[in-house]
Amino acid sequence: DDGAGTTLLDSTEWNQDGRLLGYGDGAQGWLEEGAGAVAGALSFDPASMQYVDLGRRVHGLVSLDAGTLAVWLRSSGNGERPIFQFTSPRSGDVMRWILRDGFLHFENGRIGVNESTAVRWPVPLNDNQWHHAALTCDRSGVATLYLDGELVSYGRVPFLSAVGAGGQLQIGSATGSIGAPVYFSGALDDLRIYPEVLDSHEVARLSTPPTGATPAPRIVLPAASI
Repeated sequence: DDGAGTTLLDSTEWNQDGRLLGYGDGAQGWLEEGAGAVAGALSFDPASMQYVDLGRRVHGLVSLDAGTLAVWLRSSGNGERPIFQFTSPRSGDVMRWILRDGFLHFENGRIGVNESTAVRWPVPLNDNQWHHAALTCDRSGVATLYLDGELVSYGRVPFLSAVGAGGQLQIGSATGSIGAPVYFSGALDDLRIYPEVLDSHEVARLSTPPTGATPAPRIVLPAASI
């Protein structure tokens, strides 16, 4: 909900801010308060190669072998539309949260290698409406998938620690299946990463927009994970 500028401010005390790239002077992209799922939001235009770069400032993510991801998203059309990519330039290991022809995937693999371990939400989300998606993953690799506050599927996939040292995070951009960059198309709001496995009641509360403005997108990390 920053509303202007080329810095995406982390709403927590850990100050893991991101740089907006492809947005010119920062006047583009920001949706006014009330236009997002929670309050304001950030739109992404793949033609302008718009994304948010957090670099290696989120190094605490590499220690997360369990946790929760949550986001509000609005998108339309087909193709590859990444919410985020967390990757290690050293090893090529990568975690992606990405829409593929409307279906949301969370996957672990290696850049340049087509094989990956992935879970998929069973309902397409490219209807240009706001949806809340969440995933929890425990230390044994059991993933629970939620859509609009409802449990929709289970699967098995490692969490963010599978990337290893030197991880870098980008929101709205990833390396596509043919090796070239791909970009999100639509809008994202209230992106959260927790080091805890939230229960179904906690996920349901996240899927109900609160009254008043809430900073978004954002990354939530406790001191223990930094």
